Amino acid sequence: MDVMKRAQLKKARPARTTVRNEVPDMRTPSGRLLRF
Repeated sequence: MDVMKRAQLKKARPARTTVRNEVPDMRTPSGRLLRF
């Protein structure tokens, strides 16, 4: 669980910034996975 939580936190930090910086239109289906 620690590894999953760490991976999600590490990916959640840059993911949120990338999603906002990147085009959200192209990341429509991926946005759901990132939000998870």
